Amino acid sequence: MTRVAGYPQKYILFWLASLAVRSRAWDYNILTQQIQGSANVNTELLRRLQEWEQYEQSRDKCQWNPSPETSAATASAAWLKTGPETQNGTLRYNYWGSTDAWKQSRFDGSWFQGPKTGPAGASLPELVECHVANSFGHSWTFQRLGPLYGEGGFDWHSLMWFDVGGLSKTLARHKQIQITAKYLGPVMTGGMPAPYPPLHLHYAHMRMASNVRGGGIEWESHADTACNTKDGGARCFYEMLPPGHGLVVTEPLVVDAEINDVRRAGSRRMPFYFEVGLRWTTKPLVPAAMLTVGNLGPTRPLSANLQRVEVYDTPTERASVMWYSTTMVRSGKVLSAHLHVHQRMFHSAILILGSPEAIGLPELLPMKHPWEAHVLQEDLLSIKRDLLSKIKLAEMRCMATDDPSCEAVQLWCWSNGGSLEEINATDQERNPMAQLVPGFYDRRSLVECTDTHRLFKKGDVVTAIFFNEPWHFMGGRRHARSMVAPASRKQQQDAVENTGMLKQHSLLRLWYTDVAQEAVSGCLMLDWRYSEEGRRIRTSGGGDTPQRRNCG
Repeated sequence: MTRVAGYPQKYILFWLASLAVRSRAWDYNILTQQIQGSANVNTELLRRLQEWEQYEQSRDKCQWNPSPETSAATASAAWLKTGPETQNGTLRYNYWGSTDAWKQSRFDGSWFQGPKTGPAGASLPELVECHVANSFGHSWTFQRLGPLYGEGGFDWHSLMWFDVGGLSKTLARHKQIQITAKYLGPVMTGGMPAPYPPLHLHYAHMRMASNVRGGGIEWESHADTACNTKDGGARCFYEMLPPGHGLVVTEPLVVDAEINDVRRAGSRRMPFYFEVGLRWTTKPLVPAAMLTVGNLGPTRPLSANLQRVEVYDTPTERASVMWYSTTMVRSGKVLSAHLHVHQRMFHSAILILGSPEAIGLPELLPMKHPWEAHVLQEDLLSIKRDLLSKIKLAEMRCMATDDPSCEAVQLWCWSNGGSLEEINATDQERNPMAQLVPGFYDRRSLVECTDTHRLFKKGDVVTAIFFNEPWHFMGGRRHARSMVAPASRKQQQDAVENTGMLKQHSLLRLWYTDVAQEAVSGCLMLDWRYSEEGRRIRTSGGGDTPQRRNCG
């Protein structure tokens, strides 16, 4: 395969023909001046680029066959909480041409009322699969749903199916398998990962069937999982665990996802597919699992499409901070950390081992409710410098004493800025993705961690601190609001005009392995410790999210 600067030529030509890209620049000096001897552990970029070629080579061997219907109608009815009469196999696909129609469906149950056709009577997509073995003791399983047809205007494609990859057959012969890598996202007709724009991956979640309504996930992709174009773009939907580690799977998997075509309304119909690719083995590896830690949100029911969205309001004209903590229920080591945020407001984040009290957070940045960000009256950077100094002093305090009651504090990981990429449509006559909307689009935030720390014991407290900046200050540069990521611009502008607020997540995904090598997959932890009112509202007002779900 011809390559340009280390990238397959076909991807380079695709982008050169269609886009002029300018990446958003960030100042990394604050943390690098504060932290000595740290190292970037987010070193998977080169490995991902190398492994992606192996992924393509394995997929090229595919002889696609229709995926057989599973025999799990009863089980699927149970975890969807809907009657078997609505079960048409185990595949769900729905299309909505507008956000208003989609929003209504999320909570009225119509999301589950059987498969529907796509836009303008397009045929129902087909689910196909293939299995490829390699010589290194691993196998590849691929599934594709499609073709799906986008017509722009921020239309919606919602999908879900049971028994991802048909792995139930393998699990019937083996008690467990271990997944070492995945691709989870849209692809174009030729199999190239679909960039954003034109396709926005609202979310893609994969979990074991028993945890499908638990809020936790085994693996995920979002729009901000994709990298900047120069770092691989949508190929970053391909993710892998460190060598020798694997995600333990003991039961069939479920995938659900939502995708938007963010081109201009009325764009020519564009076919694409949703693809799942899993590399797995039956050989024993060191168990690894994903731990999701996140902020609380106002009480809300679990929506029909399995989303438990914990969002909070961030003011558009002032900087703000959201912080939370959680208590670890096992002992182990963090392998890597990833964020899921709305990048247009996100400024930076810090993760420490230690309680909020150990660094004076409740006094420095008090929050009235755990789902309300602290709005800064001071300069964001000065607050951040003050906080980093407190973390450093807390680290040194326990080093200088033999007092066993001294609470250890360690800086684990940090992210020095939200990541947006500016996209300018060029030469619409020759542009293969005509009708793109110029603007800033979400990309993956770089998360860096120390080399020497990241060990934790059962009962240790971990604290995460997320900084958000004013909406129109992106990377320290003032921009017209019309240049903010256009995918949902009208909804954003309406929200700002009505409330002066925008919705934000501050979710932390930690891949970890525990000392007993029994890492529990799909664990979700939300902290109520700092608000008796929050606990009371949650337990009496219909909210059904406990502090921990599926954490062992």
